[in-house]
Amino acid sequence: MKVKGLTNKERVFAEQNSNIISEFLVSHHCDYEESYGDAAIGFIRAIKFCFRFSSFTKEQFADIAELFMEEALTEQLSPLEIINLDDVVEESYCMDENEITEQTVEIAAEQFMKMKLVEHLLMTAAPSEKRIMELIYAGVPNTQILYSQGISQEEYESILSNIRSRACIAA
Repeated sequence: MKVKGLTNKERVFAEQNSNIISEFLVSHHCDYEESYGDAAIGFIRAIKFCFRFSSFTKEQFADIAELFMEEALTEQLSPLEIINLDDVVEESYCMDENEITEQTVEIAAEQFMKMKLVEHLLMTAAPSEKRIMELIYAGVPNTQILYSQGISQEEYESILSNIRSRACIAA
């Protein structure tokens, strides 16, 4: 993936928060020398991702950076031209053949928000709601859900309505 170099504002932010990489590696019991480059790539991706939005908190960035670093550590990456933040050049560095586009960033943001919404719904759901969400996610037809859960169509609609209303509040 080809990524444009960091802007001056992004570079300053990266330098001020580069300790997040080390903290991540320590908390995940990773070999520092072996994993730093991949984690740094995830960190840079997180910076580029977050700076696409007008504002974000340091806590939000730390959460997003962790997700990007975890993903970078599990990817099968091609040989890289950079392995730490100091080697980022003005224009670009190559990670593979694809380019990050505005659509790619929008898709990533949408997936991230969906994941956070699902986490919120599962944390706040009653056990019966969790079972129904799992069955819906598994693609089980509504009639089978009604039968397996021993509920009426009205109860089912009420549960779905509750889930939707919490989803709207969370979103």
